[in-house]
Amino acid sequence: MSTSTLFSQLKFIFCAVILCFSTMSVSASEQLKYEQERSRILRLSYYESFEALQNSSIFDSSTPLGRYFINSITTVSHRAEDAVELDETDLISLKSNYPEIELEYRVRQIIYNENTIAEKVRQLEYYARQAESNGWERIYLYAMGIIVDLELGNGFAVSALIRLLEIVDNAPLYEYAEISFDYPLQSVYNDLASAFNQLKQHERSITYCKMYEDSLPKNYHDIHTVAHCMVWPLSALGRYNEALQLLLKSVQLAKQDNDIWGISKSYLYSSEVALEMRQFDLAEEFVREAIKVQQDNHYAGMEGYAYDYLLLARIKIKKNEIAEAKKYLRFSREEQSLGKLSNYLNYDFILSEARIAESEGDHEKSVSLYKKAINLIADTHQSIPWETISDLTSKLSKKRITNQISSSEFLIGESRTTLIAGIILLVTSIIIWLIYLNVYRRNQDTYISQQVDTTTGAYNMLAFYQRAKGVPAMYSNSYVLLIELKLRNDLSLFENLLSSFAKQIRYQLKPTESIGRFSGTVLALILEGDDTDKVHDRITKIQGTLIASDFVFRTSPVQRLNKSKVKRTIDACSDNLKTRLFLGEIKA
Repeated sequence: MSTSTLFSQLKFIFCAVILCFSTMSVSASEQLKYEQERSRILRLSYYESFEALQNSSIFDSSTPLGRYFINSITTVSHRAEDAVELDETDLISLKSNYPEIELEYRVRQIIYNENTIAEKVRQLEYYARQAESNGWERIYLYAMGIIVDLELGNGFAVSALIRLLEIVDNAPLYEYAEISFDYPLQSVYNDLASAFNQLKQHERSITYCKMYEDSLPKNYHDIHTVAHCMVWPLSALGRYNEALQLLLKSVQLAKQDNDIWGISKSYLYSSEVALEMRQFDLAEEFVREAIKVQQDNHYAGMEGYAYDYLLLARIKIKKNEIAEAKKYLRFSREEQSLGKLSNYLNYDFILSEARIAESEGDHEKSVSLYKKAINLIADTHQSIPWETISDLTSKLSKKRITNQISSSEFLIGESRTTLIAGIILLVTSIIIWLIYLNVYRRNQDTYISQQVDTTTGAYNMLAFYQRAKGVPAMYSNSYVLLIELKLRNDLSLFENLLSSFAKQIRYQLKPTESIGRFSGTVLALILEGDDTDKVHDRITKIQGTLIASDFVFRTSPVQRLNKSKVKRTIDACSDNLKTRLFLGEIKA
């Protein structure tokens, strides 16, 4: 090869490299310019943002990038119905030149697909990890925000709260329409309030509603969202009048801005409060106002009027107008299939059907529906409403009453001699059993004092190591985890609270699992599971128990137990634990 030929080839390669870098630089510069324009527009009000979008000289609607930004901003304006989706050619172009923007679009589309909640969450978690690994913080928070919204809307409050605790310190403050587009600190505060309310910590929920209000821009027009945040914990605390006054004030504010969504939601939530106050006529009046406002303005949310008609059905059941209740329940079903409703609406729907069946004397159908409602709520790992349990118990009792009467009549006819002989035999058996228990307990007390931490009832460190060495030989899928605890307030209460918490954890463990006191403030757990995902589900429940207490805590990563490396595995957990942050120390 001649020198001139070699030089020509090197020159070509050099030019190609320069061209590649210059293209990347242009793409990055173009994206930055669009991002800055997007932020400028989204810091305006909803109505101003659409007008500014129309007048923008930055966005070029003839390019995929320009069409994406125009589409995405339109979706959070008052003209959301005018948004036009991108086609596959646009997506290919975005992925090639602007992968961060293409990922943001993929995240947004998850909201509207037909997958189950679990499938959506898994896909969003994958996108969130992808964004985090590439350093795309805004996209990461956006994906996490949608996950939290899905989980709170379907009753998975513990999982949502743990995610919120992990991101609260990194969420930025935004202004105006940008709040609903991304996932800033204001949205985190609002969701923290919702999560704590679902976990029955209503005072803490109100605190985060106030933090949400304080973090909003001074001239933020969508202020009625604060009332929507406050209404649920206030109602749960029985402060109905206060909740109703806030909502009616928010109706007036929304009317000033002609905010149809704000007006209708405030009316619907007012109806819920009136229903709790047993003012059924007032509750019905609020729902009808909400429907009228939406119909007059040709507006309906993603679920149509499903929630509105369901609320009317619930009111009619309370008023014992069963024919009307069935009619509105049918309207609700026609508006939206049950598969697309949130768990909470689905639960109310099933409960309404059960009460209609009960009023019509069909107790078998009623019991079946109550069981279905319990299973639905149990799937979310939340507490089951007492009303549902008491209703189910009542219906089961009615079905069994005939058998109980028959059984009583049979006992009356039994021989008195047989009864007396049975009593004598029972007393003798009890005496022998008590003697045996006395001897057995003495032996057990000696054993327990050598194996168990007396404060918590957990294995002491030596016994826990022995237990950990034996577990892998018996069960192949066993894992170990360390949890370090500390108190927010009075440290003198630590031992008592630790004892109570350890008892709650023992109730959650399987017979093949163990808890040990690794040190003064550290507990160790051996958990069994087919895979790490199932073990992490168990850990989420345990963390939920901690969140509801006065403890703050940190956990080590879960490690699989190996018979020959037990001490090394537990030591690795201990070393990793020291590098973790405490969850529960939420910063304003």
